[in-house]
Amino acid sequence: MQFTTQAWPQPIRDPAKRQPAHRFSAGDLRAALWVNDGTYGHVFTTVVLERRFRLPDGTWKSTRRLRGQDLEHAITLLQRALATTRDLIEGTE
Repeated sequence: MQFTTQAWPQPIRDPAKRQPAHRFSAGDLRAALWVNDGTYGHVFTTVVLERRFRLPDGTWKSTRRLRGQDLEHAITLLQRALATTRDLIEGTE
């Protein structure tokens, strides 16, 4: 199973220019880990998981619907997102 990760060390606070704090991919799946500022100075994270596919005309599309064969990759990505979230939280305490 091929697994990649990409990180941006400096979060961008301008909402128009925001990027995920980390991006992960495995197989046809991609996950984006977002770091958000909550009320009272709390920081929280969200994860967006999507599957990329190509239409017969060559156009790339994405969906949040997963196939059975995607589940192993989804678990891998979610475990990586959980580990990264824990690292981020430990670094802010």
